[in-house]
Amino acid sequence: GEAVPFTPSLGVERKLRNWLKISGKVNKNYRLPTLNDLYWQPGGQPNLLPEKGWGEEVGAVFFIKKQRWSGSYTASVFNRSIKNWILWHPTDGQPWWSASNIAEVWSRGIEQRVQWLWRRDFWRVKLNSGYDFIRSTNEKPLAVPKIEAGAQLIYVPEHQAFAQATVQFRGAEISYLHHFTGSVSTELVSLPAFQTGTLRLEYETLLRNWQPHFFLTVENLWNENYRVIERRPMPGRYFRAGVSAAFSKN
Repeated sequence: GEAVPFTPSLGVERKLRNWLKISGKVNKNYRLPTLNDLYWQPGGQPNLLPEKGWGEEVGAVFFIKKQRWSGSYTASVFNRSIKNWILWHPTDGQPWWSASNIAEVWSRGIEQRVQWLWRRDFWRVKLNSGYDFIRSTNEKPLAVPKIEAGAQLIYVPEHQAFAQATVQFRGAEISYLHHFTGSVSTELVSLPAFQTGTLRLEYETLLRNWQPHFFLTVENLWNENYRVIERRPMPGRYFRAGVSAAFSKN
């Protein structure tokens, strides 16, 4: 029964050289509360306001390419100011979490990615890495949840990084992903930074008209003891395995 406001977005992208591409974007943000935000019992708030604000982003990609290998470096800087930010948080005197609007949140940061690929015959070696620095701060002091003006939002890490190495030979592939998540603040304490590793094995082949795909993944390879949310331990080392198959008449 309500009209959604006009949300313009303008983006530009241009390749200046064979080794350089730049981009920029300006957009208006508008997000209605989800059904869980409004009506989840307990904790949903039917009177929540929609999030709205503006965002800007600029970025650049640097390329390099040789006979057997290629690489790229991507960096982007963004700025967002959102009013009525929806945040779930513990409430005094209640054993459950509730949703509420924060007056204004200012998010800004830099995201970086590095990619490298080497090829020879049936071999492929890929390296990917990235680092994100993000500041998401509340611009006005809040009593519930208690957040000082200029403080980082709870459960939002400032630092995140990852590195992944993948080796492929014909239909076989092995990859390892290492992820770092910085410390975060909560309502009561700070959760320490943690690192996790994921090992994945895959194999794909062709049998007449069938193309089966097998995989085995070891999650939290180093059995790290960590928490993403206060008082909720994450699982230790565990395994996932599966198979899928594609069929084609041709």
